[in-house]
Amino acid sequence: MIKIDIKSIVIDSIDIPSISRQQEGLDVEAIESLIGNLSVSTPLMSLTRGVTSRILRLVPMHPEDIEIANEIQMRGAKTENFNDFLNKLALAPFFGYVVHEKVYNEDFSVKRLEFVPFKCLKYDKEKGLLLKAKNGEIPITEDKFLVSVFDKTLDRPLGKSLFDYGLKEVYDDLVDVENKVRGLQRKYGNIVKVFGYHAEELEGKTPEQIFEYLKEKAEKYNNMLGTTDAMAAPINPTVPLANQIHFISLADLKIDMHKALMIRYENKIEKFIKGSIYSESTAGSQAKDRVQQDEKEKIEDHIAKFMSSELKKLLISDALFFGYQPECFSFVFELDQGELATEEVMQARERTKKEKLGVFRELISLGYKVKAERIAEAAGLKLEDIEECDIPIVEFSKDKKKDYLEARKQFKRDLDNKFQNVFENKWGALATKINESCKKAFKGFDVNNPTIVSIDMEEVEKFSLLSILNGYYNATLKPIYEFNVESDIDPFELSFEEAINYFLNKVPVLYDHIEYITEMNKTNFFWLKKSTELEVTNRIMKSLATTLENGQTFKEWYSKLDNELITLGLGDNGYYANLVFRNNMTTAYNVGNWIQYTDNLDNSPYGLYDGIDDDRQSTVCKLLDGKVYKLTNPIWSSIYPPNHHFCRSSVISLSAEELEYYGLKLDRVTADVKNLDLGTFNTNPALGYAKTLEKSYKKKEKIFNQQSEQLKLL
Repeated sequence: MIKIDIKSIVIDSIDIPSISRQQEGLDVEAIESLIGNLSVSTPLMSLTRGVTSRILRLVPMHPEDIEIANEIQMRGAKTENFNDFLNKLALAPFFGYVVHEKVYNEDFSVKRLEFVPFKCLKYDKEKGLLLKAKNGEIPITEDKFLVSVFDKTLDRPLGKSLFDYGLKEVYDDLVDVENKVRGLQRKYGNIVKVFGYHAEELEGKTPEQIFEYLKEKAEKYNNMLGTTDAMAAPINPTVPLANQIHFISLADLKIDMHKALMIRYENKIEKFIKGSIYSESTAGSQAKDRVQQDEKEKIEDHIAKFMSSELKKLLISDALFFGYQPECFSFVFELDQGELATEEVMQARERTKKEKLGVFRELISLGYKVKAERIAEAAGLKLEDIEECDIPIVEFSKDKKKDYLEARKQFKRDLDNKFQNVFENKWGALATKINESCKKAFKGFDVNNPTIVSIDMEEVEKFSLLSILNGYYNATLKPIYEFNVESDIDPFELSFEEAINYFLNKVPVLYDHIEYITEMNKTNFFWLKKSTELEVTNRIMKSLATTLENGQTFKEWYSKLDNELITLGLGDNGYYANLVFRNNMTTAYNVGNWIQYTDNLDNSPYGLYDGIDDDRQSTVCKLLDGKVYKLTNPIWSSIYPPNHHFCRSSVISLSAEELEYYGLKLDRVTADVKNLDLGTFNTNPALGYAKTLEKSYKKKEKIFNQQSEQLKLL
């Protein structure tokens, strides 16, 4: 089809150099834009944390200087924000430079190292770096400021960003797309009118004759279409005449161009940020991961050496006040392999101790006796430290075990409800954006060339990623040790980067998943955005078509658009935004649960479907409530919640011991469960959510095309 041909032509054109292509390095604003991108920020945080989490040591060259080294470290301990300083310093290789103001104590030791925002700095070729202040510009001097420049050269006095080595070219291309689309927009408007021609028509003609022939053909199409600019594209001879004219929305075209660029963009990130120089081979993904890790550590070592040299500058300043030879000392960032291994061993021993004591506790509760020697051995105590006391053995009835099971369910529900409450007040922002986008899109709406409403959903994408991480974290909590689900910190009130760090610090194993989770979320969101925009457009177009069929004009319809949007659920507090936000955030949260469950299959291989048994419970969840299946059972690929709009059900993972203790048994997958009609919810969102969204989009696209044709006839 001509539509595909012309898109390919325009997408290919992104490799043509733009007249606005930057010849110098990336500026601070561009770098901040790059770091704000999820594809960049995630591996970048992993890199910087890989440096700042190392052990920082001050190493004296001579044994007799150890006492001086201790004095230096004691003064360094007075620096109030030293960890924040290291985190900012680790970003210098990406920005090219960072500046910190030195704030001193009365004894001339450093009290604080205040980061100076880039917007407060100015560079002058004659005067150097200047601090912009209310009363003028203040020179940046070494006694008051620490200026940390990465890869400084004569022609690059403010250093060179690591991004310049790998991502600048692709970043320029992304900017280039914007320029090209704007250029097309100026020439053709928001809709490109395209007419096709067969290659056979040009056979035997000179270049001048071809130009005149196409020019004459274009004039005919322009007169037919009522435009001054139409684009010609070669087409297959089999394309019928009815399909030789096509209209392309620049909004759609831009998405396709961006998608093609993002593939290149992420490949660059893979190579220059994650440290991957590995090409696929029969060695497998584990070998690839090992090579990536080795290369990542090389970059971390490079950054660590830079940071050590900057700390040496502080050492030189300190030596001026306290009188020692700074060249006799150096800072090093060391990987603490020994302590890490020891810590892992200690944690494993602690887990084993708890497991053994848990088994003893269960045996005692069932009426058995356990020798004191065994209890002492498991607890790591001496036998004489254990004294027997008269405590009646409690026999747990079935009702008591049922109470514990209900408490377990309630604990999971409390966690889920806490998450639900978090986004209760956040969906309104999406509703407002949908409402504003609708008004803007339909202000100059052309019924002959309908376009799809474009909605800014960036915050939804970020919230979705945090929801997955929250779901994973909550799934790790157990009521035996943590009955209180309250927390002093609400991660959803933090900045996006701080919230990610919060979850990563809470569950360090997430570092192994963050790239996969980010990529999955990005794919899901791509289709969610397109599907949502089509649904909104289709609702409004249907309303408009009904109005026109009843004899009213577009102007009359538009004058009542505010009320119509409310009716369609697209107002400032529209129910449609609530539905979209709630469904997709609940889905993302449950995806996080599932990823954690599959990580922990060795310990908790069973899943209990937990529905809320009240008058709001759906017939689907009533049927599934209480069912227990192995988490590896294929049935979870269709019945894993959510299973309908506003679904409140969840799944609880259980160990074999818990299954036996609660008196639960594995269920057989019966025909009524296997044949449940769940519509678009008939999937496990952790396994096939993107495909479900894509199918939904394609159905809505057909409706859009049908309604577009209908509007043209009215």
